[in-house]
Amino acid sequence: IEAKPPGKPGSSSPGLQRLIIEARNLQALADQRRDLGLAELAAASRLSPWRFARVLRLNYLAPDIISSILDGTQPPGLTRQKLVKAHLPMDWALQRRLLGFSPRQPLEGGE
Repeated sequence: IEAKPPGKPGSSSPGLQRLIIEARNLQALADQRRDLGLAELAAASRLSPWRFARVLRLNYLAPDIISSILDGTQPPGLTRQKLVKAHLPMDWALQRRLLGFSPRQPLEGGE
């Protein structure tokens, strides 16, 4: 995944963008090495098991949150530390609220 140019001048966060890319890479490793457990995957990535698991779960962020980060249009208060340490729910609407994104209007027939 390549980060896109920022949507607003000065709003790009290369650190957040690298974090999303790192999450994708960790998912690819986990998919390729299904024979390894969390501790072994973390060791292969030179990460602690806690860090590996926290970054890996970023693959379950709402697609518009990921796009916003890659575009550099995420809310100003969203940092790498906040994203990694957040107790992210699986519900995308709750993720948006927790991370400071505007609520999305529901699509016809659901989200």
